[in-house]
Amino acid sequence: MCFFTGFSPIFYWLLIYQAVDDRDPGHYKIGAMLLDLDDPTQVLYRTNNPILEPGEAYENEGFKAGVAYPCGAVVISDTLFVYYGAADSVVAVATANIKHFLAELIHNQTVRLDPARIEKVM
Repeated sequence: MCFFTGFSPIFYWLLIYQAVDDRDPGHYKIGAMLLDLDDPTQVLYRTNNPILEPGEAYENEGFKAGVAYPCGAVVISDTLFVYYGAADSVVAVATANIKHFLAELIHNQTVRLDPARIEKVM
């Protein structure tokens, strides 16, 4: 498996990344990990499964089908917004309640983002 980070960690060293699995090499999926505040080289928690993977039509139809890669994230109030590219053709955003997201990440490493809306790039 190969990991790629698209932007700096946010909110208590939450790192959102893209990964390519050897068993599914044509698809980029998005995962999350929480790094140690004092030593960010240490991974405290990591999702067992993707928090977002190409499943929607706009993520599977375009220049590079089956690709989702994070471009940026922000927490506003209690909502985590993760902006990502899909199929190298659209920019999308997926959301989650940050408190629920972190609790699920810490306790059972299974958490998902909810796709919110898309905007055509070209």
